[in-house]
Amino acid sequence: MSERILLIDSDVFVLLSAAGLLDPLIAYLGFEKTSVRRLAALPHQLQRGRSFRRYDQAIRDEVITRCIEIPTIEERPVSSKHWETLISVDQIDEGEALLFAKLAEGSASLLTTGDQRSLIALGNAEGLQSFRDEIRGRVVCLESALLLLVKTLGSQLVCEAFQRLRGVNTKIDILFGYKTEFSDDEIMRQLSSYLDDLRIKLGDDSAA
Repeated sequence: MSERILLIDSDVFVLLSAAGLLDPLIAYLGFEKTSVRRLAALPHQLQRGRSFRRYDQAIRDEVITRCIEIPTIEERPVSSKHWETLISVDQIDEGEALLFAKLAEGSASLLTTGDQRSLIALGNAEGLQSFRDEIRGRVVCLESALLLLVKTLGSQLVCEAFQRLRGVNTKIDILFGYKTEFSDDEIMRQLSSYLDDLRIKLGDDSAA
């Protein structure tokens, strides 16, 4: 039986760590922190890369400290059956390809990702139908993660958690960033609408 792992992409890791919502999500998805994995390059990206400069330096420093607590994905996928195809798909970078491939290795593992471009590319790429079957139902996109957090914590707590992150994510700003008066039901309806739109873009043969 394969080890049950929760893989978290860098965008979700930074966003939810900075908001103090990563631990609740890990728990609500049924994992211990020892079973969580992240990409090894994340601390370097936070220190020197451009991807996360929209976050204040103090927040980036906090997340770098948090990275130390979470083990990295150190090895390449055991099976290379889909690897070459994954990394050749436009809009899927090597980090996302590694996360997808590691997900396929563990039948009980989950992946949380905020990278819609890579999900849409995966959902529509030729030659990956069998791969999508392997990971079907085990990808938790950011919108699904937020929906779970609102259901379990309530929109007011989630809204308060995101106040320090105004301006870093347009969707978060719309839903939570300005002490919105939306009710739990209204926010969940909006998140469900985002999810419906994503499913359409993923296509009928999607992985999520």
